[in-house]
Amino acid sequence: MQAVGVPARSGGVRLWLDRAALAAVGVALLAVGAVASAVVLGYRPLLVRSGSMAPAIHTGDVVLSRLVEAREISVGDVVTFRDPTRDQRLITHRVVGMRPQAQAIAFVTRGDANTGEERWSVARDGTVGRVSMRVPKVGYVLAWIGLPIVRMSVLLLGCLLVGWALIRRIWDG
Repeated sequence: MQAVGVPARSGGVRLWLDRAALAAVGVALLAVGAVASAVVLGYRPLLVRSGSMAPAIHTGDVVLSRLVEAREISVGDVVTFRDPTRDQRLITHRVVGMRPQAQAIAFVTRGDANTGEERWSVARDGTVGRVSMRVPKVGYVLAWIGLPIVRMSVLLLGCLLVGWALIRRIWDG
């Protein structure tokens, strides 16, 4: 005889699949919510692909960068900018020098692990991305999820788990 309020053991596999489906949906909603919140608040998540800023920022970290006016930047800030010498590629380095000019602000930046410097400028009323936060190692997961085969597999698995949960509810009445 089964106690009132205690579910019958109907199989470990079904219970595991139900919990896996719930966990997958929860993790997906949490991840989407976190990224959406950051974007709504004006932050841009960026994946760090080199060790040029070690030990402060490592390869595989994610940094949150927010656009601020160029005149708000100070020496020592970590900024994200488009490097004019590297096909406008986004670079995240520390400001080691800056000099106001008539129409622009000239910056000198360098990665903490680098000896070379970048020299670039922004219009006085322009904007620069200032790094506000670092999330360690999350970039490895994001890069892995970015692979087409992984995205399709995760999508397929999620659909199968949700489908399984729905069919089970129909069968159980």
